[in-house]
Amino acid sequence: MRLIVIAAPIIAVLAACTPPAEPVSDPVLLTVFHEDGEMTPEPLGLVNTWGLSGPATALTAADLSVLPHSVIETGYPLGADASRWSGPRLSLLLAEMGAPGAGARLTAVDGYQVEATPEELDAHEPILALRRDAEPLAIGGLGPAILIWPRDTDAALADMSDDQWPWAVFAVEVLEPTDG
Repeated sequence: MRLIVIAAPIIAVLAACTPPAEPVSDPVLLTVFHEDGEMTPEPLGLVNTWGLSGPATALTAADLSVLPHSVIETGYPLGADASRWSGPRLSLLLAEMGAPGAGARLTAVDGYQVEATPEELDAHEPILALRRDAEPLAIGGLGPAILIWPRDTDAALADMSDDQWPWAVFAVEVLEPTDG
């Protein structure tokens, strides 16, 4: 009991001395690493943990909202009822970053990575979904973004496993086409 009585005044003093945190009005949701990037992220946090580096562009929800959004109605995970997913086509996002016709490596907060080739992007037009059934994807859930393929409407993708559907995507690296 004595510990509670002593701790309460200390907590009250600390609370009074700590300035309130300033809310971030439009936090960065996605960092796109590409040749023409405007900044180089500090090697802290997940950027460092997953070995991402180089010039990049930080995109907020407002930045992403000005891109044309597409809708894909499909089930995720495989076998689930269809949801209405919306967000920019990944190929459009890459073109906006000055890399039309490129592929991409997407990195999730847990380090899971998926690569999408230019041919796959052109043939199937997946989206980097930011919303599911009109609701923003929550960070700590599937957000801030998930790569959604038109599995329910594209016969070539009918049996596609969920391995190519990274969720909690926070970084996209542009992969330039090879001349091979």
